[in-house]
Amino acid sequence: MWTTVREFEDIRYETTDEGSIAKITINRPEVRNAFRPLTVKEMLIAFDLAHEDPKVGAIILTGAGDLASRGKRQTDSRSRSPDSCGPGAQTRKPEFPSFPNTRSLEAV
Repeated sequence: MWTTVREFEDIRYETTDEGSIAKITINRPEVRNAFRPLTVKEMLIAFDLAHEDPKVGAIILTGAGDLASRGKRQTDSRSRSPDSCGPGAQTRKPEFPSFPNTRSLEAV
């Protein structure tokens, strides 16, 4: 039912055989699918692949193992500045890439 479209280290990117649904799986069950910078980079590439594929109309985001994700892995942090995490952390608005002339994708 699922076909691997591209190989990654931290995620799997697959589509259904007919290509209408893409599935992005965070594939780090040994650390409960915790994000690290490489995970985020690969996810952005996978979302871009789905966006660029005219057949894809829905994306499933999931995680391998028993837990979808526990979030950012603290041991992967490059900086421990007060505004990056922990008590007294400042809230920052996340930056997402913008795609001109985008089409809507349905969340499942």
